[in-house]
Amino acid sequence: MTTVAHPPPKGYRTIRLPLSEHEYERFLSDRPYAKARLQGLYEASPALFPEAFSGGARPQRGQENRHMHADHTINAMQGTIQQIAPDSEWYVIIPDDAKNQRYAPSNLPEEFKQDGLRVIFSGKVAAIPPNVRMIGIPLELVKVEKLE
Repeated sequence: MTTVAHPPPKGYRTIRLPLSEHEYERFLSDRPYAKARLQGLYEASPALFPEAFSGGARPQRGQENRHMHADHTINAMQGTIQQIAPDSEWYVIIPDDAKNQRYAPSNLPEEFKQDGLRVIFSGKVAAIPPNVRMIGIPLELVKVEKLE
């Protein structure tokens, strides 16, 4: 498969999605899968999508992503550390109770930078600033421990 980068036609915009080659092929050929995958990506990182994003991926009224609107804390949440790419230094935490979200810890200790590591964590969640794209929901860890 060859990827060609070119400017979009006037009035169109481009969104780059983190899909493996296998996922990309399925994304193009399986509409229900594509819709569900796109919804999951939007819910995990709404700041990566334009404000006018449509196609059924917007949260229903009253279900807006609380992480976009206010700061709050999380306590004793279980999750899994995930390395964004094999050769990257970017790590996120995927919470067990919300697999379609990911937290981007600003202060993850070196000993926890292990793909697939199960943890229990607490921290201060910050809002994603308007017009900023982030790999995950900003999180300042207060406590993190390995799960046995």
